[in-house]
Amino acid sequence: MLDALLAEGCARFGVPGAQLGLLRDGRREVLCAGVLEVGGDAPVVPETPFHAGSIAKPLAATLALDAAARGELDLGAPGPGGWDDPLRDLIGHTSGRPNVLPQEGEDIHAFVARVRAMGRATPAGRFAYGNAGWAVVDLALEAATGLGFEALAAERVLGPLGLAARFGPPPGHAVPHAGGRAIAADPGSRGSSAAGSRWWATAGELLAYAKLHLHEGGGVVEPAAIALQREPHVPVPGATVADEWAAGWARWSRGEHRALGWSGYTAGHRAYLRVFPEQGAAMALLTNAAGPLLGGSGGSALFDVSYPRVLEALGVPRPGDPADGCAPTDPAALAGTYGPVVVEADDAALLVAAPAMGIAPAVRHVRAHGDTFVAEGAPPGGMAIAFDGDLFYLGPFALRRAS
Repeated sequence: MLDALLAEGCARFGVPGAQLGLLRDGRREVLCAGVLEVGGDAPVVPETPFHAGSIAKPLAATLALDAAARGELDLGAPGPGGWDDPLRDLIGHTSGRPNVLPQEGEDIHAFVARVRAMGRATPAGRFAYGNAGWAVVDLALEAATGLGFEALAAERVLGPLGLAARFGPPPGHAVPHAGGRAIAADPGSRGSSAAGSRWWATAGELLAYAKLHLHEGGGVVEPAAIALQREPHVPVPGATVADEWAAGWARWSRGEHRALGWSGYTAGHRAYLRVFPEQGAAMALLTNAAGPLLGGSGGSALFDVSYPRVLEALGVPRPGDPADGCAPTDPAALAGTYGPVVVEADDAALLVAAPAMGIAPAVRHVRAHGDTFVAEGAPPGGMAIAFDGDLFYLGPFALRRAS
């Protein structure tokens, strides 16, 4: 049943190829659909690596928490390179540092210095998802252990699990696609590796990583690190993508549904990992087409339509409504300019435009709950938007109000 669902979803949402991995009671199954590249005939197989993207963030957080449990790293200490943010705030996305990536050829030390000089984009202590702080985590791991993120991941997690350490596009990888066309895979740089630019994995390998979080570290990672990675760090305003952010990944607590995990959104790939500790289960979905930010196609849409059936197969309760608790604000009071995003009020709805982000013409958004809105018609795969004081959230990304 799920293999047919995967194949049908790929065809419906323009996804060339995908893997769906399921783990329950120690049994693992990987389903595949489609091809490595549009116009090609090489099929996706269980050994095909996909770009894991920002699922590298939970892996990097696991390494940092494990190093702290070993007494090598102080999560309350500032990062190296003159940063004054505690490492736990960088891992928890509450430093307020801007969401930027290294420039082409930029050394990790030069990147960290440049971001430090930029100051804060949002107030410290408030959730604002970003990539730049993970370069500092990488340097902190190197200072504490002698190994940076990639080498430490290979030595302490991937190697002991018997997994390949693929950083950069490997042979036989699923080719990324955008707009229905194949595009070149970005090799990434060290400055963005811990944030998610360079790790490639299979669905089965992501499930092997997930097992660490189902079995108290599995003798590979310190149990204290696994316990800490389950603890909430900060609420996600508007519950746009999750209810809370923990150490390196998200948490969902919606009725009887409890989950941990995160996703990767890169040029041409969309990846998902969910861990369900109460059911001893996990799922991973890897695709080589991301889809637009506000939904309708790509791997994001494939996930949204597949997830309920996957939960049923794993015996995991479906999520209830988020417990937002935010009193609705008049749409007129939410209108304004937030970075590159322009929001206009339209009766009880909002018109959202951001040509620089591919959102043009303006898309009408209707209220989902509190001050959280979704694109009208709720196309599968779309990111919700939310407002929290002077901050606008596109999914997890926070932008400060300019006018």
